[in-house]
Amino acid sequence: MAKKFWILMLVMCFITLGAANAFQTGPVTQFKIGTLESGNHENYQSAFDNYNEDSNKKAIDTNVNGSIKKFESHIDMAPVVGTKGDVVQLNASLINNQNGKGIPKQAISFCGPDGNIIGEAKTNNDGIATYNYTIKQSPDKYSLRTFYNGSILYYPTDAITSLDVDRWNLTLHVDDINCKYRDTVPVKVTIINSTNKAPIVGKMVNLREFDGTFINQGITNNNGQFIYNYTVSNLPGENLLEATVNKDPEYNYKVCYFKLNVNKSNSNLITDNVACTRGNVCRLKANLSTETNKPLSNETITFYNNGTKIGENKTDSNGQVSYSYICDVIGGNYPITVQYTGNNYYSPISSVLQLHVYNWKTVLIMSNMTAKPGEIVKIIAKLTKGITGEPLANKEVDFNDYNSDYIGSNITNCNGEAQIEYQVPLQSKNYRVSAHFNADKEYSCSDIAAYILINDNTSIYNLNTLKTEIFGDNNILKTVA
Repeated sequence: MAKKFWILMLVMCFITLGAANAFQTGPVTQFKIGTLESGNHENYQSAFDNYNEDSNKKAIDTNVNGSIKKFESHIDMAPVVGTKGDVVQLNASLINNQNGKGIPKQAISFCGPDGNIIGEAKTNNDGIATYNYTIKQSPDKYSLRTFYNGSILYYPTDAITSLDVDRWNLTLHVDDINCKYRDTVPVKVTIINSTNKAPIVGKMVNLREFDGTFINQGITNNNGQFIYNYTVSNLPGENLLEATVNKDPEYNYKVCYFKLNVNKSNSNLITDNVACTRGNVCRLKANLSTETNKPLSNETITFYNNGTKIGENKTDSNGQVSYSYICDVIGGNYPITVQYTGNNYYSPISSVLQLHVYNWKTVLIMSNMTAKPGEIVKIIAKLTKGITGEPLANKEVDFNDYNSDYIGSNITNCNGEAQIEYQVPLQSKNYRVSAHFNADKEYSCSDIAAYILINDNTSIYNLNTLKTEIFGDNNILKTVA
């Protein structure tokens, strides 16, 4: 029995030596079984780093079959956030569970939300694989899978992370506007994608007052613009308006405030020149309207003569105003200032009309008479105010003979009468004599003629109705019967 035992032991030694010699042949003879079974990661990794050729793979598979202990690993991958069209980095870290270190030179596969592989990358020396991914999904929450198929040293592993696709941000722009009250101005709203700067077409834009009062809305055109012609009804001053775009499946809500700087609007004040005779009532007129010739009603218009207020009145529904003015000034031209002081919406404006005042009309009355040749007669002329017939005292009246030669003058008395003595020529015929009043600062000129009939049978012409009146602006005298 003892002899058989030792023979068996000797056979086992030979078998062991043969196996050892067989394992140590080839280019990986430094790869010790004891080391492999010890679970030392650094030696495993060093061996794997040099494991490149098929011959080596065959040798290792053959020699370490059933004796290599594989390691557990895991993938760390941070959540991904972006918007459609963004290019984001997918970073996957392959970590050895035993020592927490990154595993280099391993192929990592990246899958999209639909589960299909979208790319592959190898880990760097820190065990990180990076892949640039263009987000094609609409805003929502998705899952991304990353997996590692394993190796002779590591088991396969995978990881799931989230992909949050946000709505796009947009840039909303409106230029500030300077205008006048009641102007119609274009409000131009421009919308672009904040990421790629492309115009956003077909987007609904809302325009509101700062207090939320709705103005209008519209859709952006191919240039990403919505243009609205806004008729300004805001008070003059700085006003804030807002343009908004509501949130939808692809874009976030956006608001843009812009300034509407409103100045008072101009107005038109049109006046007409007027003429009247002193003492008469004349109507001073004006018309007030907007720049677009729309009447401004119930607005106060004031009239001034040489800085002195004459009176005021309000415009009617047609923007027209009139004021009745008694012309108690001496004859001449008077610039009348017509003034509108404005209101909260319209600026002040003034205009000047010309008031031409004629002096009071006068009437000379002279009686006809009979005389003998060579007789001295009294020629009497009476001067009165044309409107009332009131006698005018202290006015000088000139007299002329039949040859229109001056024969004398005198001052009217309290009865308005002026008289001179005149010696009738010796010839037996009718003589015409005349009286004339020259205009002064208050009264217009006038003329009258009468006849002296010579002979006992003289027929006296009744010329009491002859009067001289003023016609036209140039004080043209005309004698009428």
